[in-house]
Amino acid sequence: MLILSTLFLLLLIPAAPAAAATIYGGGEVRIDRDISDDVYVFGGNLDISGDISGDIIAAGGNITVTGRVDGNIIATGGGITVNGPVTGTVRAAGTSWPERVR
Repeated sequence: MLILSTLFLLLLIPAAPAAAATIYGGGEVRIDRDISDDVYVFGGNLDISGDISGDIIAAGGNITVTGRVDGNIIATGGGITVNGPVTGTVRAAGTSWPERVR
């Protein structure tokens, strides 16, 4: 009986909500505000200067990240520039790279 009561109570506990993400898209995308979430961004020219507490997934013509990223960056595009600090890893594929990636 105790086992059945415990199982019944566990069924009443609501499931934790799934992690959300912030999604941007367009020809020119500028993110200059801080975001406490994963960011998915797609477009022609992507400029991310706000601090991101999560991962960045980006695909675009030119991608520039100057804000702090407390997570990973996965990016593909024509030109990719990462000048801000990244606590995780950077995985990128592009046709041109700047002389220096910090």
